[in-house]
Amino acid sequence: MPPEPAPAPSRRAVSPLDHRLEAATGHDIDTLWAYRDRGVLDEQDAQLVDRHRKLAKTQTGVIFHLRRSRSSVRRARRAAALD
Repeated sequence: MPPEPAPAPSRRAVSPLDHRLEAATGHDIDTLWAYRDRGVLDEQDAQLVDRHRKLAKTQTGVIFHLRRSRSSVRRARRAAALD
């Protein structure tokens, strides 16, 4: 039987802290996330990666919300200008 395919990597959002984590650990964020997924990090580094993922996910949600809100405001202004 052929080996199981590797899991598809999740799309990673870029965080302003990426360069700091890379400097502190000596690994790029994608590598750290892959190590975390495989369970090869010690507890301290695993917690750091988990917190980074949570931060990146939250930050992406906030940015998406802000862009959507700005878009709604622009539409409302255009509609008001047409009236």
